[in-house]
Order: sequence, then C-alpha cells, then structure tokens
Amino acid sequence: MGWSLAHELKVSGHQWADLRSAGVITKEGQDFFANHITIPYFSHGDVVQFRGRALGSGPKYVTPSGEGARLFNADSLHGAKHAIIVEGEFDALMLVQALAVSVDPVLRATAVVGLAGAQSLPTSFRSAAHPPEL
Repeated sequence: MGWSLAHELKVSGHQWADLRSAGVITKEGQDFFANHITIPYFSHGDVVQFRGRALGSGPKYVTPSGEGARLFNADSLHGAKHAIIVEGEFDALMLVQALAVSVDPVLRATAVVGLAGAQSLPTSFRSAAHPPEL
C-alpha cells in the first residue's frame, strides 16, 4: 500500500465520520484520492476543498460529490491589481513560478488563479466575468 491521505489524517487524530463528510473517504471507507495527486484548495490559509489528478486510468480529475467549483489559488487575489485566470491547477502553478522570476514588477505582482475546467467559473464570479452592459 502506498501513501494515503485518509490514513495520514486518521493517524493524526481525525475521526472517520469527519473524513467521510469532508469527502476524503467514501461511504465504504475507501480512500477517495487513492492513486491521485491530491490538490488542496485554500481560502484564507485554510484548506476548503481537495481535488485529485489521476495517476493512471479513469477520470482525469475527481472532486468529492457535493463540492461546487472553486478558484484554485484564490488567496492570491487579495490585494492584487491584476489577475490571470487559467484552466487547471497545474497551469496556475506553472504560471505563478514563471511570473515570480519576471523582471517586470507588474507581472511579479499579478495574481494567478485556476479553474477546474473551461466551463467551471464559480457562480460568485459569473457577474464579475460578465458585467452588465452600460
């Protein structure tokens, strides 16, 4: 057996019922993110959601049921004057690294957020993405 997020959280004192309600384990007690790269979503420094990227066959990405779409790296928006939205968590991470070494201070200060997919803009951002016509 390889490393397991569910096992590590259980060992650190979390209860199975809490892990089940958080979507880390299935109703049957299996690790929801087995054979996946686990991607944490943060809000104000706290993990608010996990997504998983498959290492093998099956669905490419998984999110526990009942979880709505969120912006990856949304904390970077706080205080930012400019932002770039990309499709995917890994694209966001790569762009953050590239901008961090830019010689342009505006680019270094630009927030980067990722969407879980091209059609997954969170409901709370839809009005901002499509402002009413004047």
